[in-house]
Amino acid sequence: MRTTTIIDHSKFIEISNYEKAIKGKSARNHMKMEMLGSIIDVIGDKWARMSKDTKSALEYICFLAIERGFTYAGSEHVSGRYDIDSSTVRRYLSQLDKEGVISRKWRSSVKHNGRGQAVIFFTAHPYYNKYWNSLFFLDDETQANAQADNGDNAYSHEVAEDFSDSTIDKTYISKDLSTRIQDGNKLSIDYVSSRVPKEFVDLASIVSTDVNTIEEFYKVSQQVTRHMVYYTDDEKLEVSLFSFKQLIRNIKLGKQKIGNLFGYYNKVIHGILDRRYYEEMQGFHSGTCA
Repeated sequence: MRTTTIIDHSKFIEISNYEKAIKGKSARNHMKMEMLGSIIDVIGDKWARMSKDTKSALEYICFLAIERGFTYAGSEHVSGRYDIDSSTVRRYLSQLDKEGVISRKWRSSVKHNGRGQAVIFFTAHPYYNKYWNSLFFLDDETQANAQADNGDNAYSHEVAEDFSDSTIDKTYISKDLSTRIQDGNKLSIDYVSSRVPKEFVDLASIVSTDVNTIEEFYKVSQQVTRHMVYYTDDEKLEVSLFSFKQLIRNIKLGKQKIGNLFGYYNKVIHGILDRRYYEEMQGFHSGTCA
């Protein structure tokens, strides 16, 4: 059963007052790059040939959606800001919608009962799976059940801390390393995908020898490092391995209570990359960096 394409005024005001999901300069930048990366993945090689203004316009849309995962900036506003044709913006938004990078609804018009301004929801944002998909994009029966589960908590959830793991599959919940018991029906380490480097498999097997778990850890590392275009593949792997060692160390030392190993690994990699970036910038400004 199709859901309505219209978000009425009261509902729009309600979602606009949800707690901000992303806080802090570093987290905001990572979220923007995550959404922008999902756009670049779809556009592919054509991205390199696009004009600077068109790229900036798409990045601007990502920027506006950082906090709650959606924006209602119209194509006319965006195109006017970067002096490009509004049809260009609409064309790319249509493509991104078809490819699942964004989902769109429309605000109710204040002048009549038809559609007003488009509301653009990014599927890469943690709030999409947490709220927007169930509120606006599922069939009516599923939507009603989801709203019953989520409705009372929308304003009270403290989401800044769990942002890092919000977009990751939470199928595998962490247990104490000393008591992890492998399910007999799971594939063993011998069946890990050939895409996962052996060094990563060897290290991840300290935590689990289950193929799904190891591949999920590697997926996390790929999601975080894929937009680091100035890193070689070997450098990305080195960051992934170093971060995983920190994950194991922190768990074994019991420094932090961890509810989701994948989300925590995501957070560790982000932290390592941030620290290295700041060190590089300090070296540059001090004249020690070429």
